[in-house]
Amino acid sequence: MVALTLVHVIASIIRGPFRSVKRKITVGPRLFWGGKRLKQCRIVGEAPFELVELEPDAKMAIVFTSGSTGTPKGVVWGQELFQAQVRSVEKMLDMGPGRTQVQCFAAFAIQDICWGQTCVIPKMNLAKPATANPADIVAAIVEHQADSAFASPIVWIKVGPYCRSKGIRLPSLSKAVTTGAPIPVHVH
Repeated sequence: MVALTLVHVIASIIRGPFRSVKRKITVGPRLFWGGKRLKQCRIVGEAPFELVELEPDAKMAIVFTSGSTGTPKGVVWGQELFQAQVRSVEKMLDMGPGRTQVQCFAAFAIQDICWGQTCVIPKMNLAKPATANPADIVAAIVEHQADSAFASPIVWIKVGPYCRSKGIRLPSLSKAVTTGAPIPVHVH
């Protein structure tokens, strides 16, 4: 379980729902529960993670929709679908080691890792992309010199006018990727 200090405190008090946790990694100060801090787990490398070949129907993850159009919904990702998606999007969008992507959709961060590229999660509520502050998205792109960024159309609808109004250019950004909802012509 990778979680904030408060979640580990709660898990120490209310043990039932957390009894299957085998490894504890704390984001922030670690107190009495053992395990490692996230900073201790950092491994810097140039090569992408190798995709492990599993049975095609093996379940890979349960991811949730953004909730921008209602209640977030859980979706089961199967191994075969996930691997096909990782490989095809990697080729289509020229993703891979040495690249940096600002990722505004948490479920796709897994793909960034599989491609071996740096994934930057900007300051935002990933469950509510419509509430994203365009200044925070732009700050992440600029600070990390991201060459690509993925966000739902509602985020780009805000980022474009924000950059225009402030005279901001994003020279490192070669790709702004979006999906999941209709994309207005003015955003293109």
